[in-house]
Amino acid sequence: MIGASAIAGGGALLFLKAQGWGHRRTGPSGLALVALLSALFVAPAILIDLWHPFPADLNVALPGALLFYPAMAFLAECLFHLVPLALLVALTGGRGRAVPVIIGGAALIEPTFQVLAPGAASLPAGLLAVLALHLFAFNLFQLLLFRRYGFAVMFAARLVYYLGWHILWGSARLVLG
Repeated sequence: MIGASAIAGGGALLFLKAQGWGHRRTGPSGLALVALLSALFVAPAILIDLWHPFPADLNVALPGALLFYPAMAFLAECLFHLVPLALLVALTGGRGRAVPVIIGGAALIEPTFQVLAPGAASLPAGLLAVLALHLFAFNLFQLLLFRRYGFAVMFAARLVYYLGWHILWGSARLVLG
């Protein structure tokens, strides 16, 4: 799955770069701001978990988490962002008024996937709505980063989020559990 995603994501990334998406660079202060903003998205996720605890099997324990979550982050970026963005850009031309529609449309994919996932059916509707809104906001943030700075910055944002949510909090919640 990772290999196929890498091929599809790589092709999508080449196409998107050719269309002018993600060419600017950011310096160290910009990366620090991206890391901080990404980390801020962890707090609502923890609050959601404290409000209505997710199942214990949501998290992979250390040390396996250190390999699992970066791989899942790469998979998520390819399947939830790069490939859908490339398709939407190809369908719309990817410029002007289409850009907000493209970014908004792609930002809906992961929240929709998570809300429709098999385990989600047992969660209360209010919790699913809050979770979907949170995931939409994070995906929107990431896609705006991609549009301006490219794949590496978008991927780094997810890695920071996964470090806080899945690895640090995930490990803590398994122990506190």
